[in-house]
Amino acid sequence: TLKIADMHHVHVAATRAWWLHILVVTLVLRIECVNTFTFSTQKSQWSTGDSIRIYSNNANQNVNDHPADSNNARCVVPQNITLDVLYEDPDMLVINKPSGMIMQFVPGSVENAVVFHLNSTASIYRSPSWPWKTQESFEGIVHRIDKDTSGILVLAKHPLAATALHASFKERRVHKTYLAIAVGLPTKDKKLQIATETSPQQNHALPLVNPNLLRLSREISRCGRDVTKALELLNQSPDPPNAVCFNAAIGVCKRAGQRKEALDLIDSMKKRGVTPNTKCFMKVINFCAKEPPLYEKAIELVGYMEECNLPLNPHCVSSAISACGLAGQLEPALDLLRLVEERGADSDGVLGCFKAAIGACERCGATNSALALKDQLRAMSDMVVDPLENSIKAAEQQSLNEEIVVDAPMGKMGSRRRVMGILSESQGGREARSIISPLAFDGTLSLNSVVIETGRTHQIRVHMASVLGCPLAGDHMYNSDDPIERAERCMLHATELMVPHPTTGDMLRISCPPPPDFSALADTIRASALLHVQ
Repeated sequence: TLKIADMHHVHVAATRAWWLHILVVTLVLRIECVNTFTFSTQKSQWSTGDSIRIYSNNANQNVNDHPADSNNARCVVPQNITLDVLYEDPDMLVINKPSGMIMQFVPGSVENAVVFHLNSTASIYRSPSWPWKTQESFEGIVHRIDKDTSGILVLAKHPLAATALHASFKERRVHKTYLAIAVGLPTKDKKLQIATETSPQQNHALPLVNPNLLRLSREISRCGRDVTKALELLNQSPDPPNAVCFNAAIGVCKRAGQRKEALDLIDSMKKRGVTPNTKCFMKVINFCAKEPPLYEKAIELVGYMEECNLPLNPHCVSSAISACGLAGQLEPALDLLRLVEERGADSDGVLGCFKAAIGACERCGATNSALALKDQLRAMSDMVVDPLENSIKAAEQQSLNEEIVVDAPMGKMGSRRRVMGILSESQGGREARSIISPLAFDGTLSLNSVVIETGRTHQIRVHMASVLGCPLAGDHMYNSDDPIERAERCMLHATELMVPHPTTGDMLRISCPPPPDFSALADTIRASALLHVQ
């Protein structure tokens, strides 16, 4: 039974029901479409008469807008988690949040670590007493960054500082700069048509599928390298999985180096009557080209792609040619090259297949054949216009580091929880403005500096994917079909922040270098960059 005490908190009389025997419980209720309520608890044993408090999560309310009533405070358990402190004084704390750390409501979150830190350092800053509503609560979170995003996070150390910092963020006196690694090169002429007054724009990278299957594909993608968990999710789904779900599972197998399981998934799709999409074929055929090469399986999969009435993808054929070369099988490699030429694949794809065939000839010791193919490749290269060169020319005309302004309102897309998209203001979208400056481009990935003038949920991720057509690397929510897989998380880092001090008003400038995973990929882009900022 739910007993509503007022519009800010609710008490739930709990019983010994089995579904309450969990470590962390999160409940969302909507009452009269006015407020959203959330409760969180770490209790694992329940007795009749126990209560759970539920607090308002109204997006229009700050955490300090609640009445100064101890009954309205939520207990935060301190946890000894090391924090990377960038700045601290008696009024505020600035940390470098690691990727993977959630802001609040679960054990191991930012708030648990911060409460422990503030208790441990109280004597250093001569804090007279715990300043929040109760000795167990903490209301100092003044802004948020996503779980996968790393970088600068500002927290208040007392209510007056929280009020001042909230005002600074609301009045846009805080300047935030991010580093983002994206698939493709953002250019001004790449801007896609944004939302009109009559039709909201769904993110172009999200396939229009059953929402349950879309959620399933994301859950599978989040399994990382845990193949067992990914297969369990796939096999236990109440809805028959589609190609997008299988593609996500194949991606998990590939990250884990489990080739047999990835190939078994293709066989499973056949048995279930699910037609693999091009991304599935790209992943598994590329997998066949790894040591030890499975050239026969790669050739078989190329044939199966044609059986599925899919256009012959030259990238798939290129991988199959490489598999033949690694296995010392030159004739099948040359047969595949002829197949691509007969099918009339795009010039860029044919060039890639020629390069793979030249590599196969060299591995097999067929020097004359390699030289002959190089002559053909040279002649073809003189005749074709490389799409990549067109991108580079467009970027040169724009010049790297020139600002690309994206001014596109955003909002929640239908019933999909947490999925945001471009939405006109008349349909509930809110103003969102980002300024993107490309820094380097290696032909596949770009390194970008992004300044945001507003702070909407997933703003950079949506603007990059939906407006510029360049989703962030590793972003499984807005780029779930990315075959590149050079990143294991969304590559976004909050690198610089300028904020007025909550007490003195002086402008503080805080910077934070990216973590090793981000830096390694950024360095790779710079090292092989076709274009970069001098």
